[in-house]
Amino acid sequence: MSTNTTKDPHHERLKRAIVSALKLGYQIDQEGFEFLSRLPPDVDLDEIVKEATKVAASPEERPLWLSKNLLEEAFSFLQPKEQASTLGLEAVAKAPRVPAAEVETKLDILFDPTEFMEAKASFEDFIEYFRDRFRRLEKILRQRIDARDAVSIQQALKMPTAKGVKVIGLVTDKRTRGGITRLEIEDLESSLTVIVPHNAERSLVDRAQRIFLDQVICVVGSMVGEGRMVASEILWPEVPDHPQRKAEAEVSVVMTSDLHVGSTKFLGRSLNRFIRWLKGELGTPWERDLAGTVKYLIIAGDLVDGIGIYPEQEKELNISDVYEQYGLVASYLQEIPEHVEIIAIPGNHDASRRSLPQPAILKKYAEPLLGLGNLHLLGNPARVRLHGLEFLLYHGNSLPDVVASAPNMSFSEPHEAMELLLRARHLSPIYGERTPITPQKKDYLVIEEPPDVFQAGHVHVYKYKTYRGTLIVNSGTWQGQTEYLKKNGIDPTPAQVPILNLSTMEVISLDFRNP
Repeated sequence: MSTNTTKDPHHERLKRAIVSALKLGYQIDQEGFEFLSRLPPDVDLDEIVKEATKVAASPEERPLWLSKNLLEEAFSFLQPKEQASTLGLEAVAKAPRVPAAEVETKLDILFDPTEFMEAKASFEDFIEYFRDRFRRLEKILRQRIDARDAVSIQQALKMPTAKGVKVIGLVTDKRTRGGITRLEIEDLESSLTVIVPHNAERSLVDRAQRIFLDQVICVVGSMVGEGRMVASEILWPEVPDHPQRKAEAEVSVVMTSDLHVGSTKFLGRSLNRFIRWLKGELGTPWERDLAGTVKYLIIAGDLVDGIGIYPEQEKELNISDVYEQYGLVASYLQEIPEHVEIIAIPGNHDASRRSLPQPAILKKYAEPLLGLGNLHLLGNPARVRLHGLEFLLYHGNSLPDVVASAPNMSFSEPHEAMELLLRARHLSPIYGERTPITPQKKDYLVIEEPPDVFQAGHVHVYKYKTYRGTLIVNSGTWQGQTEYLKKNGIDPTPAQVPILNLSTMEVISLDFRNP
């Protein structure tokens, strides 16, 4: 005599969900279990649990239990809104209009360093790198009316004492003592000592103190003998003042950076809210209409937290495998609507070489991302044109050097440091400090053409301003304050997102921190 036992399918679904949670290092609390048991039979409970663990990874203290709230949020993110509304979650009465989906993509890649990277740099490349920097920045300086008549340093050294002169040189040394700033500058043939006296005009003294090592400048002054001149004016390459340009297409660009997926401080819950907003599922009617205008999403580096980037980083990692970190990034980005073109460059935490310029994230690590048809992986820095407007995209690796070198600079005002880089017409003028640079035969960090938009990240603080017709944006982060940031005096502004309307050049900010 045989007994035929039939297993309860619903019980088996719940059992598999519990096992999935345990494998991922979590348990499901009683209310969470009851929530899962009430879900319709066609709902994949395993997927709900996996999504909930991503949400759970975002708080500063990783929970041991998957609560009803976490599971509800995961279900809401994965399911159509008609189903989510039956659970008492926020519901959208009707799908918002998405005009950006009807607009033709106009994305041109103007510069991607990935295409020009050389495997090694020789000593000759080092010499040629600085020669190329000097030549190109000298050319930019000579476009200024007040610097066109500059002579070579060799010619200046032959001039009589008290003779007025202009020279262009690269700063090789800078010292300030007793209110006097002494600069050593050189061109391709000779060198010269420049003195900025303590009784000079305040504006000149301030300008001299903000000069970076290895920056190319034009000095106006008088020769005083013995290879020295006294400065009366210092001219930077600068960006010419120009009207702010606008696009004809009424579409928007979201500018963000520094996701740091894999960190215990990664704000996955906030990023989920942002993606739901992009999909038209969250926000007021006006905010959902705004989401419908988004045609482009730019991520200015540090998609993942990486491994071994700073001392004792392993203590603040939730995912200690770089491949898994990029896999999780892909799981977020694949939820973004297909009509939104995503442009991503690497940062110092990404799987690319550490020194500038950086090629795009290495394919063997970025493999989960390569299947996304709307994702464009570029190097750092990169230039793109969106509907006729030029964007200079840079992770911002050199901003700590700028803050350390120039007076009155701070991490809380990164847009001011970015302005100095724009004025110097170079993304990383200081060589040999905290920002590693690989010398190439051409200096790809020179800002040859003033961009319409200059975007960076790296310091995790969202600020923006307009300088001489160029919009400067430091785009913040999706990571809470780590011990490393705290030690460096950086107070981040996470989950605050700038949205740029290309037709008006107006910046609108939305805050996706958890309510």
